[in-house]
Amino acid sequence: MRSPTEDSAIPYRYILTPVVDYILAVERESEAHRVCVLVPELVVRHWWENLMHNRRADLLKVILLLRGNRRIVVINIPWYLERD
Repeated sequence: MRSPTEDSAIPYRYILTPVVDYILAVERESEAHRVCVLVPELVVRHWWENLMHNRRADLLKVILLLRGNRRIVVINIPWYLERD
């Protein structure tokens, strides 16, 4: 069985609020299903490279933990930076 995926264009620079609102709306619409959220997490080689990147993935997970429920599943996907 294949799950439907949706791609939404968000016209804001700060994307966490619209994304969380959308996830919660989808969760409310389908009471019989779980909502899986795939969150790419940046993996860097050196600790100081973390200073150059934002931590929106961590913040998204915390917000979903506080505002969501057991039917929202967050899946972390490692994303490795390639050397040029």
